[in-house]
Amino acid sequence: MPNTKPLPNKVQSIVRTIVPYVVGLLCALATTAHIDLPIDATAEVVTSLVTFGVGSVYYVLARLVEEHVAPRWGALMLGSNCHPSYSKDNPATAE
Repeated sequence: MPNTKPLPNKVQSIVRTIVPYVVGLLCALATTAHIDLPIDATAEVVTSLVTFGVGSVYYVLARLVEEHVAPRWGALMLGSNCHPSYSKDNPATAE
C-alpha cells in the first residue's frame, strides 16, 4: 500500500459532510431506477438534486467564512464553534 499524505482537516471535514449528501442522493435516485414513474416524480428528483447542491454549497461557504472572514460568523452559520479533530492521538469518541 503506497504511503499517501492525509488530507488537511478542513478538506476532511468537508468531504465527511458532503459524502452523506451523496449517499442520500444516490439512495433517492436508486428508488426511481427502472420504475415507470408519473410525471410528478421528476420534481422529486430535481428537489433531491437541489437539496444536495444547496446544502453542499452552504457548508463550503460557511467553512470559508469561518476561515477567511470571521470565525464567529462561520460558527453561527454552522451552529457550532467546535472544530473537528482527526488526530490519532486524540480520536473522537461516540457517545
